[in-house]
Amino acid sequence: MQVHKLNIDQCTFFYRCVPLCFTGGCYVQCLVTGASSGIGRATCQVLTHHGALVIGTGRNVAALKNLKENGHVADFIAADLTEPHTCKTVVDRAASILDGLTSVVNAAGVLRGGAMGDDNVTLENYEFNMKTNAQVPFEIMVHSIPYLKKAPKEQCPSIVNVSSVNGKQSFAACATYCMSKAALDQLTRCASIDLAGEGIRVNAVNPGKLELYVLHKLTSCRSAVR
Repeated sequence: MQVHKLNIDQCTFFYRCVPLCFTGGCYVQCLVTGASSGIGRATCQVLTHHGALVIGTGRNVAALKNLKENGHVADFIAADLTEPHTCKTVVDRAASILDGLTSVVNAAGVLRGGAMGDDNVTLENYEFNMKTNAQVPFEIMVHSIPYLKKAPKEQCPSIVNVSSVNGKQSFAACATYCMSKAALDQLTRCASIDLAGEGIRVNAVNPGKLELYVLHKLTSCRSAVR
């Protein structure tokens, strides 16, 4: 599979999934996780370019400061979302800063590789990928939904989960990562049904391979389509 370099134009799908309606004083108040790098960072740039108010959260403080200095976020929250109770704290703080939430983009993600049968594919490997890629989006959604329900329907409240092509087909040497993205896809499908009556849209995007930091940490992820 070809690896593509990430550019901002490739992230324009986010402002299609996160409707930007500005008429009648209506605007987007968005929380973006994983904002300090990769897709999350580019998403902040795209959304603010189109007029959204964005709070970015991530672990790289210097990168988050750079985003704010360049006007790509209204503010940022440095946090490790895998720590207990942190997701709720971040959501509540973002909603307080923005005076509400209309949209959430779950872009935080990790990738620790390993093939089934290898010594390094342990419960720790499973938990590492599942916690960030599935549990964190779940927690962010749970704590964001009460705010999204309060958002006026004309603000088109929405959730976008950044999944991966790995959630849709099998690949070698990254079994638990594929599991985590498949779990996120199913969470997205279920939430879209559960929240439809509330007027909250829930979508996932499944990018292919991009030149991101997490891929540099993976020594091998060979395609194994079955």
